[in-house]
Amino acid sequence: MYKIKIAIFIIIIFSFYQTSKAQTCGFGCLGLSGFFAGYSVQNNEFDVFDQQLKDKNINFDDLSGFRFGANLFRAKFDQYFLSVKGYYQISGQKKIIQNNINGALSEDKFELDLNHWGIGLDFGIPLFNFLDIKIIEGGLNFYSSSYINKQTLSGIEISESKYTGSSTDLGYYLGTGFIFHLIKNYASLEGMVYYNKIKIGSMLNNSGEYLFGKKSGLIDSGGFAATIQLNIGVPL
Repeated sequence: MYKIKIAIFIIIIFSFYQTSKAQTCGFGCLGLSGFFAGYSVQNNEFDVFDQQLKDKNINFDDLSGFRFGANLFRAKFDQYFLSVKGYYQISGQKKIIQNNINGALSEDKFELDLNHWGIGLDFGIPLFNFLDIKIIEGGLNFYSSSYINKQTLSGIEISESKYTGSSTDLGYYLGTGFIFHLIKNYASLEGMVYYNKIKIGSMLNNSGEYLFGKKSGLIDSGGFAATIQLNIGVPL
């Protein structure tokens, strides 16, 4: 099923690419058209984690982190534009419980990381000379997940349990946004709101044990997210 989705996505990108070649366009028509860096926040519900950690009153909900990437090409026409981009997203959340045990500080740290590579395609229209509206953007995400539970006493590590994804899991996103041109063709501020689907099958430790004993279906969650980023253009 994943291979079918990826193939369809590649066909769509190739179709837009052929359309771009057949028309005249301006700055950043084809090729490497710029880099970007930004920050993302996302709200999700992680039912399995919440159920397993409810006795510790731990609840994973908001994920946040930095995003770095490149516009592989951005084709700009008189009445519309389209882009293909690739990026790496650092996304996670950390929870810490602290207690005082006979004068010694006890710390129980829980950390969930859902970092991923992503590839996206957007389509939009120029609204003003300084503002473009992204009508739609969609893409695929390839997740590398990890979960760490570390316990320390007075700064000394007592125990650590670390689990990583047993495979690369596939998610997707779909949203809309804007591009505000700070310096035409060279610098712009881009924002997006979108629905993001995360699906993680399982995580394993070094001993081959599954996190929470689950061989599959560890995370299957969708939620709304927002990203703001600064684009630096490279004129071609």
